[in-house]
Amino acid sequence: MKNQLGMLLGISALMVGPALAQNQPNPGQAAAKSLLQAADKAIGASSVKSWSISGTGWMGYPGQQYAQGDINHSDLKSFTFTADLPSKSSKWEYVRVQGNNPLRGGGAGFPIQGEQSFNEGAAGNLGWNVNAQGQATSILPRDAGDRQPSKSSDSRSRSATGRNRNAPAG
Repeated sequence: MKNQLGMLLGISALMVGPALAQNQPNPGQAAAKSLLQAADKAIGASSVKSWSISGTGWMGYPGQQYAQGDINHSDLKSFTFTADLPSKSSKWEYVRVQGNNPLRGGGAGFPIQGEQSFNEGAAGNLGWNVNAQGQATSILPRDAGDRQPSKSSDSRSRSATGRNRNAPAG
């Protein structure tokens, strides 16, 4: 009986030891946390309610590849993304042109004639595209969720060299 009690006490001590060690604060983590909190307070990052980016570049269209060369892409004459975090809404506005990009294949709006303006939006679980005639066309709710902005980042935001997402026919 003594041996069993001793074994139980020994095993318990072996199990409690690592658990107690995990509760000790890491000095490096504590320093990093205080540094990040000070930076947040200085720039007010935690109080950001909305943000916007704009730029130019190009937009690629992945799909069937050619034996050599780059994917089809068009130039972005202008690009603006705006996110409103409290309402979980966002808006993309961009204008694409053919530019000096080689004409390859057809379909998907290639080659681009003149300037094509695109407007896309999302609010909650609703998403829509606005066509050239100004008519809104809803998209599937599962795709609208991809357009929702989040506090840390927009999971599907498109950079100036980003990818095409449910672009409306225009």
